[in-house]
Amino acid sequence: CEFARGVASAAPGREAREAAAGTHRNLAAAASPELPARLAANAPHAEALAAGLAAESARGVVANGNGNVLRITPELFEIHTQQAHDARRAQAMVRAPGVPVLVTALPDFGTRGSHGKESSTECIPLDLPRTFPTLAFFHEGGPMHADLSRILEAYSFFRPDIGYVQGMNYLAAMLLLYLPAFEAFVGLCNLLNAPSVLGLYRMEPNAVQCRAALFREFCEAQLPAVGRVIDKVGLMPEMFLIEWFMTLYAKCLPVEVAAVVWDLFLLDGEVVLYCAALALLRMSEAALLSEEGADLEGCAKILGKDLRKRVTDPDELFGMSKSSGAAHLPGCCPASGPSATTNSELEAAQVERLGARAAPAGAFQ
Repeated sequence: CEFARGVASAAPGREAREAAAGTHRNLAAAASPELPARLAANAPHAEALAAGLAAESARGVVANGNGNVLRITPELFEIHTQQAHDARRAQAMVRAPGVPVLVTALPDFGTRGSHGKESSTECIPLDLPRTFPTLAFFHEGGPMHADLSRILEAYSFFRPDIGYVQGMNYLAAMLLLYLPAFEAFVGLCNLLNAPSVLGLYRMEPNAVQCRAALFREFCEAQLPAVGRVIDKVGLMPEMFLIEWFMTLYAKCLPVEVAAVVWDLFLLDGEVVLYCAALALLRMSEAALLSEEGADLEGCAKILGKDLRKRVTDPDELFGMSKSSGAAHLPGCCPASGPSATTNSELEAAQVERLGARAAPAGAFQ
């Protein structure tokens, strides 16, 4: 839990800090050879993310890494929090005593015309106990349970066109491990506004299909045997990859491993998500190629609940990422020869995968 907050309460020794910094630099170089130069240019934040921080410093780095381009204010947070509270209260008034309250109708929004997806907040109480189930923070009565519910409800009213979607609970919970409630809300709003995840949470078919197709090509080039196995049993990338991306690996990996992936995602963007996915397949390669991966159920288990038991060491994961040759992801390089994968090249490759379907502007946002 202390690691998830940004590192242990006692400052780590010099050797521990240098080892952690080396771990981050390894994955950074695998994601993009240009990144070490950017790390040097942004030394204070980069070294802080790489070496680990006291909780107070970590809050500033996470907040700065994610930014607040939407200019969310404390007043806006309170307005949407109050709207959610009023909607629950209004609904409770029309229900019999003792009946669970579901926000399925919003009387106070009747003057606004058609409703958005605010009623999706009824799913939040069901998902809270399933959020990091090994951490008591988010269980009912836990110190972060109320804040997590408040943040998710406020977001549903901030973006009624999206509402609450499963997966947001892991993003908000991860941010709460680092930040106070308002700053975590700012982080969630800006994070979900990023092109890497917005299209997925809006359930846009193009956003899902192009990422799945691109990853399939990466897998065939980097891990052809694994690619053949999952194709043979009918395990499509959409069945596991999209959840990995939507939760930024917070659901499928232990918190201490996912926290490092988040650090690098904030530094270098979506390309880190592909690198991490290839690394997870490489770590699972032996199991996938064995009898254990002989059918769809077995493969889904290997890349599902078994991941938490298999991936416990960030150093091992990032070593696999580097050995995957992820710095030169196929499909993102010009025909004249290999080059480092950047997020702009990645986006261009995603557009290319849509082919003649002519993606509308902002299709990947």
